[in-house]
Amino acid sequence: MAATASSPAPAQPYPDFVIQPDAAAYFEAASQGRLLLKFCGACVSCHFYPRRLCPFCGSAETEWRESKGRGTIYSFTILRRGTPEPFAPVYVRLEEGPIVVGKAIDMSFESIAIGQRVRAVFVDAAPNHPPLLAFRPETDSPR
Repeated sequence: MAATASSPAPAQPYPDFVIQPDAAAYFEAASQGRLLLKFCGACVSCHFYPRRLCPFCGSAETEWRESKGRGTIYSFTILRRGTPEPFAPVYVRLEEGPIVVGKAIDMSFESIAIGQRVRAVFVDAAPNHPPLLAFRPETDSPR
């Protein structure tokens, strides 16, 4: 039977998450609440998502560096349909340069604004999945 607007879709379990070797360090750090970015020594730039070769110059001269996890909201949207509960993905330009996407937490939808200062945290995901990147408003004192 197909799902309709009046009947919810049947629950589907998430498949086990497979961590690729090139991203293992990222997910290990995420499980400790730390955000890692790849840094290219050849062109002196940071990039995200984790990958072995620099997307700017093609160099394999990359290494992991810990991000401060602070940035500003570049763009966002509020998803209210097709999800169990509404949520807001935010695109954040980190102080190190890359734009990353995560879930807005600890803020009302009405309070989210482009240019707002935020900081990265990791939140629990589905069972057998690593934590997911999220952002909360930046405050003077760490939580």
